[in-house]
Amino acid sequence: MNRLRRFRLHLFATLILFLAVSLIYHPLRSIRAQPMPSPWPMASHDAQHTGRSQFLAVQNPKLAWQYYTYWNLLAPPVIGSDGTIYIGSPDGIFYAIRSDGTLKWSFTVEGTSKWISSPAAIDEDGTIYFGDEAWNDELVDTSYIYALNPDGLQKWRFYVGTIANQGVTIGEDGTIYFGDFRGTLYALNHAGQKIWSTELLGQNEFGGTHTTPAVGYNHVIYADSFYSLYAVDIDGTILWEYPTEDLISYAPVVGEDGTIYFGSEDIFYALNPNGTLKWQYSADWTIRMVPTIQQRLETMGRFIYLRLMELFRFESGWDLEME
Repeated sequence: MNRLRRFRLHLFATLILFLAVSLIYHPLRSIRAQPMPSPWPMASHDAQHTGRSQFLAVQNPKLAWQYYTYWNLLAPPVIGSDGTIYIGSPDGIFYAIRSDGTLKWSFTVEGTSKWISSPAAIDEDGTIYFGDEAWNDELVDTSYIYALNPDGLQKWRFYVGTIANQGVTIGEDGTIYFGDFRGTLYALNHAGQKIWSTELLGQNEFGGTHTTPAVGYNHVIYADSFYSLYAVDIDGTILWEYPTEDLISYAPVVGEDGTIYFGSEDIFYALNPNGTLKWQYSADWTIRMVPTIQQRLETMGRFIYLRLMELFRFESGWDLEME
């Protein structure tokens, strides 16, 4: 009888502990929305940054329309499911443009000096996320990650306190990932609450994220900080660091086999999922473009395209052709 009573007490205590942990942790992780199933919902199309669309490109292109802004646009656009095009401008204005080229709405970020040059991301309910770089009259940093409703009204904003203009990625579970100029990688939920943050200090103990994080098919997050590429687990734990000789120029790309591709100055790297070098290629020019992965269905091979002064094509890991 005493043994049965102890078992019941132990079971009851276990349930209470489970409920207590759930009340603390679950609200942060459960408020999610997946990426929007649209033609181009985030930078380089998807969380892996493959740059691969499911649609055939226009075969005989001609100018349909143009929309004038007062500044050169530095960020690539993203596209909603209704065809709306979203893009930020270096004058601190974020635009929503209809598919016919007319303005749907615009949103101006806070700050006296403000700048938007990073790609946005859209989730399944139409919420648009983007970061900025801004200061007020007292030169206090007022940089935020913004979440806007489809009608252009602010839903929430998350204060970063340093440049947050590197781009936003939405994981398959709806978690929002971004890095800041101090080298901190953040994970937010759909309501703008911080799930975790991890400092990526780099090999010289100096941080600074310059690119948009990528999320692998294994849910591992890949992000740069100064002269290193990091792999971070879904709970914020650093799995490995791969040091490079120069700054990482553009966002990493994850292949279907888990290979991570990225450029650092004039070297193009391919890493295994465990962080070891698979191969590298030394180019004659600085790499400042995100590579694109093409799936070749007839042979299940892969082409990796990289634009420098010429168009490079890497096939099956090593073979190099120039287009």
